[in-house]
Amino acid sequence: MIYLCCYIASSIAFHQLFRFGQQKKTDVLSTAAVNYSVAAALTLAWYLIAGHGEVDRRLVVYGLCNGIVYYVSLPVLLRAYQLAGVGVTVAVLFTSNLSPVIIGFLLWDEPVTNMQWIALVLVPVAIFLVRPRDGGTGGSIKGGVKADILLVLLFVMGSVMMTTHKA
Repeated sequence: MIYLCCYIASSIAFHQLFRFGQQKKTDVLSTAAVNYSVAAALTLAWYLIAGHGEVDRRLVVYGLCNGIVYYVSLPVLLRAYQLAGVGVTVAVLFTSNLSPVIIGFLLWDEPVTNMQWIALVLVPVAIFLVRPRDGGTGGSIKGGVKADILLVLLFVMGSVMMTTHKA
């Protein structure tokens, strides 16, 4: 539960800072690289302070995998913000939190509750219903096939990151 609260708080803070950086025309990719480096250093410190001893190579590989996928996903995220809008983009990215449930069920024989099955069935429908339609917003959001492709790509990238967290 503590992990979930920290994850939600840091995600909200990061996306707000990300948006602020875009508005101020800063180099968002450099800002994100610094953000990830600080997060990695804090995680390592927390791991060592908690008394886990030496660092496991498997954890380092997972961390590097997450870092690479995260950094590669940032330009996709920025473009998806423009084409699909911030709300839909963040919603799709956060639904990738459900991917570890599916992976855990398929690979590690973890049980899935009825409520998780219901959520897994309803998420694609909900995303389809909230995505912007061309010309339906009255603003500069275009949507369309490009936005859909970017959203699917973000979902896959988010799924990889969330599944490595679980592993």
